[in-house]
Formats: sequence, structure tokens, C-alpha cells
Amino acid sequence: MKILLLTHCWQPYIHHSKFSGYERLAYYLNGLHEVAVLTWKFGKVNYSDSLNVHRIFTPPSDIFLERRLLISAAAFQYGNHYDLIHALYSIPAFLPSFRYPTVATIHITSDIDKKSIWLRYKTLFQKVIFKKAKCLIAVSTNLKEILEEKYHVRNVIYIPHGVDTQHFYPEPKNEEEKERLLNEQFKFVSLTTGIVGTKILFIFKMAEQFSNVLFVVLGKGYYPHPPNVRFLSGISENELKNLYNLADIFLKPLKFATANNSILEAMAMAKPIITDAIPGVLDYLDEKCAYLVSKRKDYPEIIRHVLENENERKLKGKKAREKAKREFEWSIIAKRVSKVYESIIKT
Repeated sequence: MKILLLTHCWQPYIHHSKFSGYERLAYYLNGLHEVAVLTWKFGKVNYSDSLNVHRIFTPPSDIFLERRLLISAAAFQYGNHYDLIHALYSIPAFLPSFRYPTVATIHITSDIDKKSIWLRYKTLFQKVIFKKAKCLIAVSTNLKEILEEKYHVRNVIYIPHGVDTQHFYPEPKNEEEKERLLNEQFKFVSLTTGIVGTKILFIFKMAEQFSNVLFVVLGKGYYPHPPNVRFLSGISENELKNLYNLADIFLKPLKFATANNSILEAMAMAKPIITDAIPGVLDYLDEKCAYLVSKRKDYPEIIRHVLENENERKLKGKKAREKAKREFEWSIIAKRVSKVYESIIKT
């Protein structure tokens, strides 16, 4: 089966690890089908891809989704060379869904983050895709429920986001490096990755209560913030893995959740995860492999308990990795997506 994958996230233009973004699925689908990728480029840059990748020129800006819509237009133009089109992120499915068998993966809508004006604009295009696509893949059950109940979509299926457990795996801590990070000021390291949907200001509150913990947050800095909060950005893949290895806990207070990229990374890295027991999260985590907080006021007590019980938190981390390997490894997700393709072609 010849599959054309559409994505505006592709090397080198990504804002997350190249091993955990949804476009990583392409490499695993390539072993099951004849896969080509349609993405974008700008400027005079030389690209090196191990897959069959077609790039179209677009402006660097995507403020009004112009980049994604140009990918959509290109897919509409020559999609007849493929048996099926899959938009790994929904908007590029907009035009080809009018003409070709099209699958779109839905990561978020304005119904999840109601304060985002940009998402409201994006959802205007998504509404067309909801009607035209042959199948929608929702990365969380709360998204599936919204699509079915609010938009009356009947061809939606829940398939979770994946993670590369062969890249993200725990290694022994470098104690000397951890000591340099702690700098004799702190006893523990808390790591937070992924800013979208995260309650950063709440992390500041926790930092004020736990002065012996260094709270490392991946993302651009928020100011002012407590002295035991450190923001990092622009780090390498190896530096990211190293931070996971050094961290004692993975802290993720959330406003909302769907795809859970960073939680999946933490699971694969066998980290004890402390996060909210909310829709979206509960598709990926349970009490056996994480510390799920039902009431925000309980966070301090749970953090204190986790820090004081090293053996328990290591066991939680071990079970989290086992669950990631069992349910969310990309090879498993690719087979589930492949079955969707086969069901569409047969009809």
C-alpha cells in the first residue's frame, strides 16, 4: 500500500525530541507500507532524510497556518499517486480530504484549551476535516468523546501517541554530574518537560515549599521565579536524556492533556511521575506506575512522600517503563494505525 504522510513537523523544523514527536511514526510505518512524506522547507538548506521525503517551499511563518495549508494544497495536487493520505497533524488534511481517502490524527481542539484564540481559528479548518476525512485518529479518549458528542463524528478511533523506548531508556546516574547540578545547594532534582498545558506558576509554588529541590523546567524562562527553578532550552538529544537520568522525580501539573509526549518520555526513562488525574492522562497512566493527584492541594504531601521513599519511586518508574514498552512503543502504534489503513482501503 502506498501511503503519503503529511506533516509540518519534520527535521530540522521540530520543537521536541525527534524520537518522541508524532512524526516519528513515519519510520515505523515505512516497514509496513511504501511510505512517502510531504513536508516543507525554506531558504537554502541541504536536507538529509532516510525516508522518501518531498519538501515544498513555504514561508517560515505559520501564524495563520499558511505553511500547513500549503502542504495541504500540494497533497491535493498529486495525491492520486497514493492509495491513502494520512495527515499526521490534522490541518494538512484539509484539501486532500475533499478528493482522496484521507486519515487525520487529531492532537488537540479548541474544546480542550478553550482560552486559546489560535486554537479556535485552527478548529475552523478542523471542522471541515471532521466531516470529510475517512477516519480520524484521536490520541486521547477525551478528544474522541468531544469529536463524537459535539461534532457527531462516527469514524473516529482512539490510538495513543507513541514513544521510542529504544532511544529513551534509563542509564545509571552519573553521581559526579548530579552533584555539579545540585551544587551543594539542593538534595533532589525535579524535571518538567513540555510547556503546553503545564501549570508553570504552580511549579513555582512547589519550589517555594521545597527549597531542597532543584526544579528544572525545559522551556523559555518565566520571570520572576524562585531561585531553585532553572529554565533550560535549546538542549541536545543527549542532554535531554541525561536530564531524565539525573532527575529524581518528573513533575507535570497540568491544565489539560491529550498526546502526553513528555509523560511518555518520562515513562520510557523509568521516572516516577507526579501529575494530575485528569482526562487524557488516564489513558496513559494508572496508579501502579505513577502518582496521580486528584486534588491540587494534595501536591505538596505527595511530593514529600515520593522524595522520602526512594524504593517506592524506583518501583513506580520501573512499572512506568514496562507499560510504555507494552502499550506505547512506536512499533505497536504503527501496527494499529496500519489496520486503520487496511480497513479504509477494503471499503
